[in-house]
This record gives sequence, C-alpha cells and structure tokens, in this order.
Amino acid sequence: MSRLPIRVRLTLTFALVMAVVLAATGGFVYVRVGGALLTSVDQTLRSQATEAANRAHDEHGIVDADASGGTTLAQLFDARGAVTRTTLGGLAPLLSPADVARVAAGGTVWRSIALRKPAGDWRVFAVRTRSGEVVAVARSLEPREETLHRLLHELTIA
Repeated sequence: MSRLPIRVRLTLTFALVMAVVLAATGGFVYVRVGGALLTSVDQTLRSQATEAANRAHDEHGIVDADASGGTTLAQLFDARGAVTRTTLGGLAPLLSPADVARVAAGGTVWRSIALRKPAGDWRVFAVRTRSGEVVAVARSLEPREETLHRLLHELTIA
C-alpha cells in the first residue's frame, strides 16, 4: 500500500471509515427499531392481559375476538399449572408449571417462545387474576420479524 499515491491511500481510508460508520449506524437503527417493535407488542400484551384477567370467567371468551391488530392467544391456568381454558384447541401450554407458580405468587412472566400450532414465534405475558388463577396472553412476533427483515433488506440496498 505504501507504493500507492497519497490520494489513493486517503480515498481508500476515507471509504473504509465511511463504510464502518454506515454499517454501525445501520446496526444501531436495526436494533432500535427491533426494540421499539417489541415494546409495542409488550404494551398490547399488557392491556390484553388486564382484559383477559377481567374476563377469565366470562362465557364469551378470555379475549375479545374482535380486537384488531392480529391474533391473540390466551390460556387460563389453575394453581397447579393445569390449563383450564384456552382460546385455541390443541394449543400447547404457554407457561411451564414453574412460571405459573411464579405468577400465582404475585410475579409476572415475559417470554418469547416458539409454537408448532399456530406455527411461529410468540411473545407471552402472564398475570394473576383476582381469583388467584393465572392468565397468559400471547401475540405473534411475525409482523415484527417481517418488518425487521424488510428494514435489513432496505439497509443492505442502501
């Protein structure tokens, strides 16, 4: 490289530094957008968990089927960790018995899990109901993943 003229060396150094700066900026934007999208999902889950806890024994269902913004899964657990109600037949338990015990003791649980039916990655939030049961609600992370994929595609093209 020492045989190259100073102009070429400066141009190459500048181009390399700019590439690093642009890559770091793109990475920062990607992480921030991903975090903001997850926060939005979490806020939705928090409000839906409150609603589900209030509707735990409502004959119309645990969650409002007309709620916009995608599918919400919900399950009601008894103190032993057994599922007593669910929004979707054949749905695997959204919480482990240890998670149910933690929530029944007054805590909360946030999890990102993979389900086979319905397939995909889901974000789960669980709270205790007034009657001492545990309700878990879940939202698909597919819209978040799709948005991040499109953002990555745009950042790669740019």
